[in-house]
Amino acid sequence: MIKRLQAKNDIDLVLVMGASAGYLLSNVDHDTNILVFAASNAVRSGIIDSVLNELEKMAAEKKFEIVHYHVAEPRSLEEYPRYYQEVQAAYDKLAQEVDAVYITIASLESEKLPKLFQPFYENNIPIFSQLGNIEVKNGALITVSVMDEVNIVRFGADVMGKCLQGARPRDLEQSFQSAPRIILNREVAKKIGFKFPFELLMVVDETYP
Repeated sequence: MIKRLQAKNDIDLVLVMGASAGYLLSNVDHDTNILVFAASNAVRSGIIDSVLNELEKMAAEKKFEIVHYHVAEPRSLEEYPRYYQEVQAAYDKLAQEVDAVYITIASLESEKLPKLFQPFYENNIPIFSQLGNIEVKNGALITVSVMDEVNIVRFGADVMGKCLQGARPRDLEQSFQSAPRIILNREVAKKIGFKFPFELLMVVDETYP
């Protein structure tokens, strides 16, 4: 793909799914517009530049410490055993070091989550999910989901249409906002002894089980 973009320059627009592919195509020399979808954080992934890390700034303001472990995503089926082993090792360590955990978007199969999350259950650690309801349904405590697939597609289609008409992606609005949905798992809350504030329960959109 990169060789074709550099040599032929015969493609008007490329849609890329995921941070790894987005990083690869955004950091080579070519003149083709690249639109990256399904990247959890385009700044931290190296796709776009920023002088500010919002999470670290908030941690400093609120006076809490961030402990993080990064596990390289699998690039083939053969890498999944290594991947799950490293994820489990990271969760085992985090369960001994943190008061709460935030699970970012990853290549985790939902049916494996209860076993992976076991160290957090044993240490009564609340699990917040970035991905959304599928992880809450399978063992995370709560998510504040902004996944609005219908309107995300409309937003993406509008951006693509403008690019194909000659606009540059960097000149277009790239931030899509939707109303968040709060989803929680009552069984997990009971398991770890977590009590939700009454104010939160009043605005919950969906609960499991």
